[in-house]
Amino acid sequence: MYLRRAKAHDMPKLHLLYREAFPRDERFPFRIMKRRALQGKGDFWMLMDRETFAGMAYVIRSGSLAYLFYLAIEKNSRGKGYGTEAVALLVKQYAGCNLFLARETLDPTSENYNQRLRRHDFYLRCGLKDLPGHIKELSVVFDIMGTGENVNPQDYKAMMHAFAGFPLNRVLDMRML
Repeated sequence: MYLRRAKAHDMPKLHLLYREAFPRDERFPFRIMKRRALQGKGDFWMLMDRETFAGMAYVIRSGSLAYLFYLAIEKNSRGKGYGTEAVALLVKQYAGCNLFLARETLDPTSENYNQRLRRHDFYLRCGLKDLPGHIKELSVVFDIMGTGENVNPQDYKAMMHAFAGFPLNRVLDMRML
């Protein structure tokens, strides 16, 4: 498996997977992600197995921070080790950076608690660790996992401010708690 930067003709396929894999309240506007990638403010990755599309990743980078904003594996490719390979490739791609992600909190009262536990265990097996603090994005609060020791709230805020741009950074609630 390998990472390939997404091109304009890949966007419909990425958009379909994005909509299928993430709940509406956790989706940042796709058109803005696409635009930011074209501006060099985000990295849209195609996860490829030879010439077959296996999944997608979207990473925002600022200084020594690399935020794995989204990672999704195609429905027919799940359970085949692609997720583990994808995380390993991303850790390698962003070596020297504190690669981190926001993950649903481990709330035992949530409807999908078992799925949340499996996702947490998956990232632990991939070598990520729980980090202190939480991230609030839009209406959802997430736990943080990553390769470093922590994520500085001011660095996160500056990264998201630069990514979202004006006027979005004034209306979107994206911050560390």
